[in-house]
Amino acid sequence: MSAILIYAFPAVMDTVLASVLFMTTVWAARQGATPSQVSNLITAWSVVYMVSALGAGRLVTKRNAAYLLVAACGLTGALSLLLAGVRDLRLMYVLVSCMGVTMAAFFTPFQVFMKAVGERKQRLITVSIGLYTCSWSSGFAIGPFLAGWLWEPLGWSGYHLVNACTCAVVAVALFVIHRRLRRQHAEAGLEMADKPPLIPNEYAAKPDLAWMSWVFGGIGCVAITVIRSVFPTTGQDCAIPRFEQGLVLGLLSAVQAVVGLALGAGRWWMYRPLPIIGFGLCGTAALAIFATSRTTTGFLVAAVLFGVYSGSFFFYFVFHSLVHPERAAGYISINEAVVGLMCIIGAFAGGLLAKEIALPAPYVAAGALVLAGIATQAFIHARLERRSSGMPMTSAHTVPEQVRS
Repeated sequence: MSAILIYAFPAVMDTVLASVLFMTTVWAARQGATPSQVSNLITAWSVVYMVSALGAGRLVTKRNAAYLLVAACGLTGALSLLLAGVRDLRLMYVLVSCMGVTMAAFFTPFQVFMKAVGERKQRLITVSIGLYTCSWSSGFAIGPFLAGWLWEPLGWSGYHLVNACTCAVVAVALFVIHRRLRRQHAEAGLEMADKPPLIPNEYAAKPDLAWMSWVFGGIGCVAITVIRSVFPTTGQDCAIPRFEQGLVLGLLSAVQAVVGLALGAGRWWMYRPLPIIGFGLCGTAALAIFATSRTTTGFLVAAVLFGVYSGSFFFYFVFHSLVHPERAAGYISINEAVVGLMCIIGAFAGGLLAKEIALPAPYVAAGALVLAGIATQAFIHARLERRSSGMPMTSAHTVPEQVRS
């Protein structure tokens, strides 16, 4: 039971993060900040998250992952306490940026932690990734929805105090569950020491496509960041109430969560071109609707379509890094750094295009980028599928001589 409960923690922590990003960007938009000033709150978070993720990747091991998680939860709670008393945009930039450190210290170790637990429970890696994608996506769905709903009755300070208490509860629960899992493993005669990660045999013969996940998953991250950073200004321009703005962003992540969980039942779509084309066209259509709609209904339709696309590329993104038998920990840290970098690009470019051209411009540019990306990605997958030779997932210099010949 504990091995399943751990997937609740990314959901809760992303609920905190998503609500903070939602509330600070909406507050800035309502105070008359420019589109760039609004979106740069996410840019600031992303810069720090990118750098911190690379650092976390060098520190995390299977032994210390749980302790890093507990510390990250405690520090995030402290930042939420500070946010409760802040009304100045400059101080919000500082605190949101600091949250980039604590979130990198949570999500990088968590993926190592969940893979280690999954291996000991003999769980297929696709199932673990599906649960993880569903979990953190659910957090991003719940965060804006809760913030939009409870902001008025609780007030700015009250909601951030709730976030702080939530982080404290997660820290305690993680510590307790980690101790329980260690005791169970000790009783079963297993060690918590670092071991080469195990993967299902059917993936061992597949090529290492982590680089493709970074490139094309990164494009998806740019697109979703454009939506999250520009939509508060779009909602203000279209006179969409705060609750309905939160509903749109929440629905996007809710669909993303369901799709991510469903994809955990698949075994091979991550290597095939047609699913990638189908998912990508959903994302392109969604961005076109975001660019042209002026109503809540239109934005809700766009959110559903984009959630289908984002659920697929986030699953693809995590799968091609975690599946590697030797480099998973390093690849995970690069994953999180790529997310941070693409969020920087998406938020900065989105705000700039909205300010200098027009509010629909960021969505149009992101749609064109997604369309070009999926066409290239599908073409590469089609070529790999045709000439697949079943070579092991390893570097060329470590491939056995008989395979190279």
